[in-house]
Amino acid sequence: MQRIILLLMEEVESGAPSGRLYAESLAHALAVRFVLSGASSRKKEDLYSSGSALPKHALRRVLEFIDEDVSAELSLESLADASGYSRGHFLRMFHRATGITPHQYVIKKRLDRAIALFKRRELSLAYIAAECGFSSQAHLTRTFYEHTGVTPGEYRRAL
Repeated sequence: MQRIILLLMEEVESGAPSGRLYAESLAHALAVRFVLSGASSRKKEDLYSSGSALPKHALRRVLEFIDEDVSAELSLESLADASGYSRGHFLRMFHRATGITPHQYVIKKRLDRAIALFKRRELSLAYIAAECGFSSQAHLTRTFYEHTGVTPGEYRRAL
């Protein structure tokens, strides 16, 4: 829980460069950890393993909603609304259906879009960052490096 709190504080102190979805995901994770801290080990197992994956039609709606504008400021509430489930239930079901969180999925889609745009050398990295929904070029660079081990500039030079 302490690590989640630190991540949330860092996000707030830095002006929330990762966006609303990230902050809401951290807050939800903190709430779940808090609830689990008082649960027995059997109840913890039940909370993680019970339930089903997001139905295919609901998952398709959510993924299409994200794909419509990957650069949009997304919230857990808007994604949950698209699925037809509550935020907490949506998070668990989305993770069961995809193996990743909604935030991780959005970041992956934004990075995929950025990689496609890197080929267009006339576009600046700052422009690409904005087009893909990153709060700044620095946010794109940090996120890209965390996922690939190289900076966008290095990646682009290797094309």
